[in-house]
Amino acid sequence: MLNISNPEIKLVTSALVIANVHYFLRKHTNKSIAKVLVKEITKLFGILSFEEEHILLAVDSDHADLEDSFQYYIALQNNCDTIITRNIKDYKHATIPVVTAEQFLRTIL
Repeated sequence: MLNISNPEIKLVTSALVIANVHYFLRKHTNKSIAKVLVKEITKLFGILSFEEEHILLAVDSDHADLEDSFQYYIALQNNCDTIITRNIKDYKHATIPVVTAEQFLRTIL
């Protein structure tokens, strides 16, 4: 896992994000490069599972964006302290703090 200068910070992402990253990388590079880069990402971040329960919770929720809702329930059920996203507006009902990457970096640097 990636430790920024603070050993108390553990960065994680969801398996859904990894799948999306792989899709993007494969479209813009090639299959073998995409696989290598995904392996490198797993060295930097812990990977949280994407389970059926997250799908059902998201589908039954009032969140505006289904994929953001998946991320929210994955984070919530894994006791994440913060969600880092470019799309704060879709998390207005979140019970976990939601910040942009810039806001997060300002708190740790």
